[in-house]
Amino acid sequence: MVLSITGFLAGLSFAQGDHRGAPSAPSAPSLESIAVPVGNGKPVLLDGLFAPGEWDDALSVAIHDRIKLLLKVNSGHLFLGLKYEDASGVITDLWLTSDDKTVYQMHSSGQLGEGVLSLPFADKTSEILIGYTKDWDANEIKSDSKKKAEWQAAGRPKEGYRQTLFPSNGKEYQIVLSKFGGRRLKMRLMSGDPKGLVIFPDKTDLKSTDDWLELVLPEREPLGQTPPSVFPVRGGPYLGQKPPGLVPEVFAPGIVSTAEFIDFKGAFSPDGQEFYFYRHALPEIIPLLLFTRIENGVWTKPAPLPVAQGARTYHPCVSPDNQWLFFFWQFLPEQNRPSGFYASARTPAGWSDPRYAGPGMYLTCDSSGRYFTTDSVWGDQPKHYLASTAFSQGRFSRPERLTIQPHYENQTHPCIAPDGSYIIFDINVENGSLYVSFKDKNGDWGEGIDLTKHGFKPDTRGAYISPDGKYLFFSVDGDIWWVSAKVIEGLRPKK
Repeated sequence: MVLSITGFLAGLSFAQGDHRGAPSAPSAPSLESIAVPVGNGKPVLLDGLFAPGEWDDALSVAIHDRIKLLLKVNSGHLFLGLKYEDASGVITDLWLTSDDKTVYQMHSSGQLGEGVLSLPFADKTSEILIGYTKDWDANEIKSDSKKKAEWQAAGRPKEGYRQTLFPSNGKEYQIVLSKFGGRRLKMRLMSGDPKGLVIFPDKTDLKSTDDWLELVLPEREPLGQTPPSVFPVRGGPYLGQKPPGLVPEVFAPGIVSTAEFIDFKGAFSPDGQEFYFYRHALPEIIPLLLFTRIENGVWTKPAPLPVAQGARTYHPCVSPDNQWLFFFWQFLPEQNRPSGFYASARTPAGWSDPRYAGPGMYLTCDSSGRYFTTDSVWGDQPKHYLASTAFSQGRFSRPERLTIQPHYENQTHPCIAPDGSYIIFDINVENGSLYVSFKDKNGDWGEGIDLTKHGFKPDTRGAYISPDGKYLFFSVDGDIWWVSAKVIEGLRPKK
């Protein structure tokens, strides 16, 4: 739904106040620039309650006699809080830009929405797409459905609306810094609270960023970026890394595997020119899909994949013909999108908008295009099966379960060899480990071999075999590791 936001705010006359009056002037002194501090890593739950300790590491500035602005940066995200004297039913619009031309509008009312406009903006009203956000999140106005129904049945009396709302102390935004191209942002705010409309900075407009508040970000690389000293990385296979032997090594330390985040499940394109993986720092930083590729003879800095943002993103997989990118997308119930595998097609302009391709968890494929996944049955005692599936016309077929012992009904994260001759998986138990099963001459899967008995650490998970079959990648201790696939070939049963 597209909404004209100025008209929306101007027409509101909820019980919490009539927003059609003139904006009230801020009582705080005029501000031109603010240096945003680096936080201590304490997470913020975007519920509008400003729980004790969440914002202690933030800069707090009074921007109006009834609004405080709180700011901090953590792990590549800008956390922005607007704490109100009375936050019942507060509606906010936040405009941010890094180049004084392209402006992102972030709207929060009963729903979130986003707009993009170019300055100078001649129209009196700007349009936002309700229900759409990219690289940011915030809390919404929430109401008690039972009380709201009673209020509506009573004819929507003006004085009763606020009684239907759940408590709130304001707005809490989380914004991915890679959405912007620089370390200096310009900010403008329009907000409707019970006492009227507030515009900050006062007398600003959308014709230019003159007099907007400048936010100076700290000199630290955002999430998905790597310290400049690591780059440029020379071209060549495997991000220019020296291949390992029979002893596992951390893969691309400081580039892919980092101390600050948990890095998991990588996938190369079949031609070896691209690499995808995801990282997180839960609960503060949700899983995010990153990519790097060879450009002009060097590997680019890992950066968030533009088409795979807005929700938790896991387990990339590239089709053997290099035409499809798959990943698992996990949405919140209120986002009204199914969680599961999403498929993005390669186009001349890049990856297409992802489309839902079916349920499952963790995807792998061999060089012939046969896919394998985890087929889970959830309940009081969840069961997890390795299963094969096929991809056709944008969807995955119904999975067909594999029968492999031991730990049947508790096997996850399959990894098929490019030639389909063996499959690696992990078992879903505490301190679980990797197993490998080889296919015999009759096409049956042999009993799984516990790799902890062959030098692998317990709690090693998320296996992946390079498209050329030479290297095994896996995740342990928060990093992605790799080792020669000869360690697996050495376990193959003798004919």
